[in-house]
Amino acid sequence: MLNLFISSTIKDLYFVRQTLGNQIENHLGHTVIMSESITFDWSHEDIVKSCLQAVSKADIVILIIGNRSGANISENGISITRAEYRQAKALRKPIITLIVQETWFLYQQSSDRLHGSIVDFIDEVSANFRRNICAFSSSEEAFYYIRAQLSNIFKSYLELNQTPHHMEQYIKKGEEHQAYYRFVTSLMTPELSFDRILSILIHQLKSGTVTTEDYVPQPIVLLSTAIGATLYRYDEEKQFMLLVGCAGDTPCESLQQMNQDSNYMMDALHRQQSILLENITAYDQVEKIVCLPIGNQYVMTIHFLVEAEYEPDYDPNIILEFVYMQNKVLLHTLHMFLNNMKK
Repeated sequence: MLNLFISSTIKDLYFVRQTLGNQIENHLGHTVIMSESITFDWSHEDIVKSCLQAVSKADIVILIIGNRSGANISENGISITRAEYRQAKALRKPIITLIVQETWFLYQQSSDRLHGSIVDFIDEVSANFRRNICAFSSSEEAFYYIRAQLSNIFKSYLELNQTPHHMEQYIKKGEEHQAYYRFVTSLMTPELSFDRILSILIHQLKSGTVTTEDYVPQPIVLLSTAIGATLYRYDEEKQFMLLVGCAGDTPCESLQQMNQDSNYMMDALHRQQSILLENITAYDQVEKIVCLPIGNQYVMTIHFLVEAEYEPDYDPNIILEFVYMQNKVLLHTLHMFLNNMKK
């Protein structure tokens, strides 16, 4: 038995919400949480807090997007539905996403009949879910899609004999352990190759949507998986940076070029502080480069593409902190390995 929270505007989608709620409870046996229900928990006087708390307690969130944006949260400038979506994503809840057929058509046609806030919302959801959005024209069609998605999710829960929360943690830990094992194995090979180490590392690094730590998390930028990395060692005698490893789609600058153009690396090394750089690729894509000092002798750059940018102005330290916190075990292991090489 699962708890499903339906997130959408109410005024324009009331009939759809009620129909889906009844069908899910009567035909599938799951509990549906809706803010207009008489059983909804209004223990918080703040409507936003009550809705976000309901999202936190749900096993799965069903997001439905129509033509209306709904009421905005004044301090954040986004709708309550959008805040619910961001809360679900921040908590890594499974999200089943549906969009009214007419809304989807207007969005694809870039019609000015669709409010800008709805366009921005669909842009944000599409950037995260790609093709996993169902456009529906009737409540029955939406129900069939939800039932199919729930079957897949519920089957996974049963196979692992886990609750949704435990399954999420199980998968997350398993992925982390496998990634760490592959990376450590690359460090233990008899023929040391930093190119190979970096190649394995960039496939294990985590990225994704960088958000603020506000009351309602605000997305800042969506980073691609790491596209490349370089590793440089500081030659104290010759006073320049020596390239020791390079992998992925990133320029591997020679010793002479580094001597001329690497002030940012020297700065990061001497200050022992990470630096965020921005570059425009040959294909006019925005690239974020994390320049990370490792000990007193090495500097690593990690390269990401910007898949979506939600805020034009933000503190670069938010991205640096995100990349570090998401990958600190891998980065600490590399740090210890490089330090031991000097002994």
